[in-house]
Amino acid sequence: MSRSTRKLSMIQFIDFELMLLRDYIEYVEDYFSQKEIEINKKFEELESIPKDDQVRQQLEDYHQSYYEVMQDNLIDENFYNEKFTQRFRYSLIIQIQSFYEKYLTRVESHFRAKNGIKKSPPGNYIEKIKQVIIQTDISVCANFDFIVLFTELRNCIVHNQGIIYSNSENLKRLDSLKELRKSGVIDLKETEGPKRTCYEVVIKDKSFLVESVNKIGAFLHELDTVLQTHYL
Repeated sequence: MSRSTRKLSMIQFIDFELMLLRDYIEYVEDYFSQKEIEINKKFEELESIPKDDQVRQQLEDYHQSYYEVMQDNLIDENFYNEKFTQRFRYSLIIQIQSFYEKYLTRVESHFRAKNGIKKSPPGNYIEKIKQVIIQTDISVCANFDFIVLFTELRNCIVHNQGIIYSNSENLKRLDSLKELRKSGVIDLKETEGPKRTCYEVVIKDKSFLVESVNKIGAFLHELDTVLQTHYL
C-alpha cells in the first residue's frame, strides 16, 4: 500500500468516526429535546386544572394538595433533565477531545522520532505537536486557535468539573473560556462571592457540539495536508 493510499484510508477513518460522533449527538439530544417537550406539556396540563378542582385542595393531615405534589414532581423532573443534558454535553466534549488526541498522539510520536526529540515536551497535545514539528508552523491551520480554546474547555471540565474562579492561578484557562463565551458558543454562569467570582460552564445547546466536531474534522484534514510533504 502506497503512502498516499495509507493517508486516504486514515482520513476516511477519521471521517467515519466524526460521522458516528454527529449521529450520537443527534440521537441523545433528540431524547433530551423530546423529554423537555413532554415535561412542558405536563406543566400546561397541570396549569389547566380549574382553581376549584379537588386536586388543588389541601389534603387532610398534609400541608400539600395533590396539585402541589404533582407540581413539585414536575419541577424535580425538569431540574434533573436540565442537569443530565449538561452532563451529557460535558461528556461529549471529553469524548471529542479523546478522539482528536488519539490522532495528535500519533503525529507527535512520528515527528518526535523523525526530529530526534527524545522526551515528550510539556503542555497539552496541541502544544506538544507544535513543538516537535520543526518543519512547519501548524498554527497556520484555520482552526488551530479553536483547538487551543477547546482543549482548555475540556481541561476545565475534567479537572475542575466545569467551574473556575476569578482568582484562579490558571488565567490562560479562564481567558480561553471567556473567549469562547464572547463567540457565543458557550455561556458562563457567574456567581459573585465576597472575594471572588465563580464561573460555571454552560453548553447552551447542541449546536456547539456539532460545530466543534466540524471544526476539529476540518483541522485534522488541514493538518494532514500541511504535514504530508514532511512525513517521510
